[in-house]
Amino acid sequence: MSDIDWHIVDVVCNGTIAPLTVEERNAALRRMADRMLNNSDSYLCPGNKITTVEVARRLGVKERTVLRMKAALPESVRELCPVCRQTMWIVEDIVEPHPDSLNQECPMSNRSVGHWAEDMAAEVAWLAARLRAGDRDGVWDDINDMTVTKARAVMVVALAAIPDKPLDELYGWVEEYA
Repeated sequence: MSDIDWHIVDVVCNGTIAPLTVEERNAALRRMADRMLNNSDSYLCPGNKITTVEVARRLGVKERTVLRMKAALPESVRELCPVCRQTMWIVEDIVEPHPDSLNQECPMSNRSVGHWAEDMAAEVAWLAARLRAGDRDGVWDDINDMTVTKARAVMVVALAAIPDKPLDELYGWVEEYA
């Protein structure tokens, strides 16, 4: 788990200036790098593109520093996270830290890609966290979107994770939704 405040990274990516740690600055740059133009003529920016000058303003650094930081970003593959369904970047078979839709670090962060059992356990943990946070409809939609085989696999992993405790201890929180 990293020390990145994903909310502040999101705020900066959306245009607000805020103080960032080095990790947060790199995370914000990774998210803005695809939209970044290499010129400083803001009137030439089409659509959702932003200039290096604007990125520098948001990150609180000089334009030259932004270009140096961007050049230092490791080669990555951009994909949709199988757990939180947010954009993630994979560098040398490791998922870079990234936030879920609740602006908390996704369980897939810093994990190796392609390990089915770990991925499935992370997905079950993510679904449980969202359910407890009150996102019943979103969890229901995600489960409905799964293939039958994947839904069964998620169920088996979830059932295996149930500790040996009394039912009222385990499922007391469910009564709130009944």
